[in-house]
Amino acid sequence: MRKNKTKEKIRSGGVALGCFINIPAPEVVELCGLVGFDFVVIDAEHGAASYDAVRHMIRAAETVDITPIVRTPMNVAQVILRYLDAGALGVQVPQVLTKQDAELSVQAVKYYPLGRRGLAAARAANYGVTGSVAEYCQRANEETMIVFHIESVQAVENLPEILQVPEIDVFFV
Repeated sequence: MRKNKTKEKIRSGGVALGCFINIPAPEVVELCGLVGFDFVVIDAEHGAASYDAVRHMIRAAETVDITPIVRTPMNVAQVILRYLDAGALGVQVPQVLTKQDAELSVQAVKYYPLGRRGLAAARAANYGVTGSVAEYCQRANEETMIVFHIESVQAVENLPEILQVPEIDVFFV
């Protein structure tokens, strides 16, 4: 699993710059990396990208060494899992309205003991041919970003409780 340079930069107090991409174009992802962005948010919620297009956009991000974050279409474990298995280094989860929503997202993103993410020898785990499963799970728990999209009055009202949920890296307002 690749190092998540965006997560590292934020944790060290730096500023990470990126942009949303809502068209299914790997070339746009490559251009974002070439002009110096740290990350891209591939919009699978409102954008036109299919799952296959998102997979190609993740690969494009890898070629220019920027962090691919997928804005998932919904806060559902099986949906989140597919994008992470494809190699996304983070997810931006929409409609996080309550502490329970936040906890469910963390459970979907993180492997045991931090969560309940299902495990497969998928692309993100190098198809199971490099390193041990235990090493991959530990690295994934360290490197994968969780970004919550706070986008409603209800979410703002519940923010004090949502902020108590561990493992959240970014709150996007």
